[in-house]
Amino acid sequence: MGPSANELRTIPLFHGFGDDELAQLSKLFTRVSVGAEQPLFDVGQQATELYLLTSGEVVLDRPGDDVFRLHPPALIGELGALTSLPRSTRATLGTDAVVWSLPARTVSRA
Repeated sequence: MGPSANELRTIPLFHGFGDDELAQLSKLFTRVSVGAEQPLFDVGQQATELYLLTSGEVVLDRPGDDVFRLHPPALIGELGALTSLPRSTRATLGTDAVVWSLPARTVSRA
């Protein structure tokens, strides 16, 4: 089971979706599990998935530039994933982060 309909409803991209549509969308997400020292994604990596932060914190670091601390609700990496651009930041999960992934190819087929 993916993120709840209430969690999805908070994302502007999904505003206007009905309960049934959100339930179907939820089934497409998979909970992310990465090791403590492993980034969610890194600079230069090909973007193939978009992410949804529903709890905790994700830190986006653009080496030599800005650092952003994201809190829920947050859609992460959707532009790169939908355009197949390489990542320009490194994303690392906080210890209490709950993040869901959705392959971009799933979105483009819909």
